[in-house]
Amino acid sequence: MKIVVLIASSVIIFSLTNNLVRMYCVRHQYEKFKRYIDGEETLNEILQSKTTVLELLRSAGITDRKVPHIQYVDDITRAKMKVSVMDNYGTKDVQICTIFTIWFNEAIGEYRRRALNSMNPICWVKTVLLLPTYLLGYFSVSAESIMTKILQLIWWFAAPVFVAFRDDILEYIRMLFE
Repeated sequence: MKIVVLIASSVIIFSLTNNLVRMYCVRHQYEKFKRYIDGEETLNEILQSKTTVLELLRSAGITDRKVPHIQYVDDITRAKMKVSVMDNYGTKDVQICTIFTIWFNEAIGEYRRRALNSMNPICWVKTVLLLPTYLLGYFSVSAESIMTKILQLIWWFAAPVFVAFRDDILEYIRMLFE
């Protein structure tokens, strides 16, 4: 029992710390981005942190999008295209900067939510109850797939049976290995 409490405490502390650190990092990068927009940071300083920023945003569940862009070739010719917002981190285009401002704030909110949920016992109960769905989601299996639903039903049946007959099951397993 002590080992379960130790593991659970470690997971909660890790989750809380990880999300608080990520929230701090996003805030720091957002402040740096605002200074860049105001002309107080150089493009090189922003581009050096591009990989970090994009990883933090993606980890917060933010996905890239494409926006329309017009590139003027000369006085007469112009090219219309859609460009990736994430690929253009560091440009001072108003539309792209606005989207990054929104994304930074969404990421800060997401990491704050995750940090608070790491201390919420209801979230942990939900995680245990939906463990197969979360694990399969990690491997990109849809929560709506039939395999996920079947494994979820098996989990809901097997987990209480294991808890109720834990000692008998563990004794049987020990006998198998003797």
